[in-house]
Amino acid sequence: MANAAMFEFDTLAATRELVAAGLARRQAEAIAVTVHAGRAGLATKADLDSLEVRLNARFGAKISGLETRMLRVAIAIVPAQTALTAALTAGLTFGLLKMFGGA
Repeated sequence: MANAAMFEFDTLAATRELVAAGLARRQAEAIAVTVHAGRAGLATKADLDSLEVRLNARFGAKISGLETRMLRVAIAIVPAQTALTAALTAGLTFGLLKMFGGA
């Protein structure tokens, strides 16, 4: 997780800005402290990049192999799908011609 320096938040400056905007000092301080505390557990972009690297290292080869197998299955399905579509089209055409007296 990120270190504290990654989430530097100047509570004094935030308090001053909120007071300048019209808030009472105690309210401004409470808001600044709350915002600072809420940021403590957030992940940084560097954290997410590091996680991506670790996941790719751990699962990259497995995912690549899975993608290859999925592509092979998709390629194998295309001729069967084409034949099925042709058979259904022929059957539908023959049925319609028969129904409307064309055959």
